[in-house]
This record gives sequence, structure tokens and C-alpha cells, in this order.
Amino acid sequence: MEFAEGSRKNKVVRLTAEGMQFAKRYALPAQKAEQQAFEALEPWEQREIMRLVGKFSHVLNEECEAFKRQVAAENEADDKGEGETCDS
Repeated sequence: MEFAEGSRKNKVVRLTAEGMQFAKRYALPAQKAEQQAFEALEPWEQREIMRLVGKFSHVLNEECEAFKRQVAAENEADDKGEGETCDS
């Protein structure tokens, strides 16, 4: 996997022959089923799902960033030896 040319967000994945076979057998049919299920919804339902997924994604990203900050702070405290006693 590597970043797509000119992008810091999009990535390019190169599959082996075995990976291509797996994708054709499982991933592509699953993707097609997902698309058909989405298209079976009314337009207003599609918009609502997209709105809710966008909101969920935003909140999840905020939670992940908060968790990363917490872990970084804990690691920094561990590196400074905070919380250790002389009895160790």
C-alpha cells in the first residue's frame, strides 16, 4: 500500500494474483450487494444514511484523536518516571 500520487489521504493497493482472485470472488460481490441495497432505499433515506454516517465518522474521529492524546500523555508520563516510587 502506498499513497496515491499527489494525495496524502488516498492510498493505492496492489494485489497479488491470489489477492485478485479473492477480490473477484468475495470483495466485489459484497460491494455490489452493498450498492444494490443502498439503491433500494428512497432518495431521502439515502441522504439520511449519508448524513448519519458522516456524523458518526466525525464523532468517531474526535474520539480517536482524544484517545491518541491520552496515550501520548500517558507515554510521556511513563518516560518521565512519574508515578514511580523508590520502593520499586
